[in-house]
Amino acid sequence: MIKAVVDTKLIELRTSALRVAFPGQLHVCKDVDDDKFLETAVLASADFLVTKNTKHFPAKRYQSVRIVTVSKFLDLVEKQYPE
Repeated sequence: MIKAVVDTKLIELRTSALRVAFPGQLHVCKDVDDDKFLETAVLASADFLVTKNTKHFPAKRYQSVRIVTVSKFLDLVEKQYPE
């Protein structure tokens, strides 16, 4: 059941994704290569930035974007869509 929900959500994401050009003005991550991902998430008004690498980001949340690991994100999805 969870796999079917995730598959459906991935299809929705692919068909409704918003492309965002970022100006490269955000400089808050420990690894400067990660700033572009956080800036894109902020500009897109994303709820989450999902990464295997949370240690380079400034906190668990930056502005309105929650920064979570893949496993944490999947846990949140599972709680939202229980079997």
